[in-house]
Amino acid sequence: MMKIHTYRKKIFLLSFLMFSFWCSAQVTENQLLKKYEQADALSETDTEKSTRETIKLYQQSLKYQYKTLELKCLLTLGYNYDFINKIEKSLEYAKLLERRAEEENNTKLQVDAYRLQGREFNKLEMRKEALASLEKALIIANERKDLEAIGNIYTEYATIYSRDDDGSKYFESIRNAIENHQKIKDAKLKNYRLSFDYNIIGTYYDNKNIYDKAIENYKKSLSFSTENPIAQGILNYNIGNMYTKQEQWQKALECFLVAEKFAKDKPDLLAYIYDGLSNSYLKLNENDKSMSYRIKYKELQGKQDSEKYTTAQSVHKQIIDEKDKGFSIQKKLLSGIIFLILFVFTALFIINRNKSKKEYANYQKIIEKLQNQESLISAPVVSNSVTEKTTFSVPSDKEVEILKKLDKFEKSEGFKNKNLSLSSMSESLSTNTAYLSTVINANKNKNFNQYINELRIDYIIYKLRNDPQYRKYKISHLAEECGFSSHNTFTAAFANFAGVSPSNFVKFLSQEKLTSPN
Repeated sequence: MMKIHTYRKKIFLLSFLMFSFWCSAQVTENQLLKKYEQADALSETDTEKSTRETIKLYQQSLKYQYKTLELKCLLTLGYNYDFINKIEKSLEYAKLLERRAEEENNTKLQVDAYRLQGREFNKLEMRKEALASLEKALIIANERKDLEAIGNIYTEYATIYSRDDDGSKYFESIRNAIENHQKIKDAKLKNYRLSFDYNIIGTYYDNKNIYDKAIENYKKSLSFSTENPIAQGILNYNIGNMYTKQEQWQKALECFLVAEKFAKDKPDLLAYIYDGLSNSYLKLNENDKSMSYRIKYKELQGKQDSEKYTTAQSVHKQIIDEKDKGFSIQKKLLSGIIFLILFVFTALFIINRNKSKKEYANYQKIIEKLQNQESLISAPVVSNSVTEKTTFSVPSDKEVEILKKLDKFEKSEGFKNKNLSLSSMSESLSTNTAYLSTVINANKNKNFNQYINELRIDYIIYKLRNDPQYRKYKISHLAEECGFSSHNTFTAAFANFAGVSPSNFVKFLSQEKLTSPN
């Protein structure tokens, strides 16, 4: 009996230990929801990381059957793919969220699912489907008396109607959005939504070149963004950009300086701000400050190289400080500084010499192509179908029509318009941004910005080689001539396309003409 009793105790103890291990091994839903909140917070600042982390959490939600976490992950993934313009993926998650939210009777997320579908259909210019989805969302949101959701839906309506020549439905929608968002009790959430609404109005007037109204609404948006540093950086930049378009350089400068303070943790925005500051100072004849920000702009682009160089300097200094401890501090510092200066100057000399050789070789390749009457722009990769490169297809007749219009656009030198954008170009070609972007990607093998920049650089290279007068122009004038609004953007695009800076290209070209027997 004693032996049987002992076995029972052992079995009970083993079972208890196994149950305890299982409980400790299984992570709770609350723990995963905390991780989800962190991943969701990264949606706009680091979308790639947010998506990666949310996919992991979604997989865990399915494994442990955590339904709340599952639905939240589906919503975040849908909006993340919307943010990076992967329309088909966004729609896929929106439809899955719709089905799962309906199964779980979660009307709040049903509203989000329909609203997201409406947004994606609008991007595809499927207006009928977009309006139908938003109508479903609005019915449920009204039943729930969810003021935030109702306002958000009207914001989506405004986005659809913003393309209409008659702006009555647009303003009716955005007015309804603001009225509902103003009733939100949570002050922080209310301010966030109102800031978004007025930013949309500012963008509407910006696209129509009504600058005073754009500035007025960007400032209203700014007044609701006191707790959102990134939004303050973006809005101050937008306002500065409006003043730039009106050539009010001092006001533009003041806005860019404020934007700079809020953009320290957002390098991509900071680069635009540095560009704006450099141009503003240049127009105000403060050349030293203009050059300073141009350098900052370039340093930001080469941040990794800069960090390596700083690390090398630090290590080198430590070696010098540790050598010859018998020397006095003054002597050690002096010898270190002298050595460092010599080292830096030698390194810079070697780097510049090698860079010059490389640039001259690239220059010769360009001249050789021009002499052989070869195109400088690389031949596009021809695809059998647009769907090979995109997540949705463009009708073949539309694709042919757009390609013909692009050919006419290139021949008319329409790329020289410095206010050209994907939106304005799609409007002038009587198509939509999604179709135009898709056709350019599939048939030109590059994105819209690369396509326009290459046309501009190709044009200015031709002018420099065939018209000696162009070699006398300043780089800023060359930039304006071919459609760039920024000296720095032109320089970077030229170097990226030609493998040589515009100033060195002109120098090599001038030297060639001087030494030519003709």
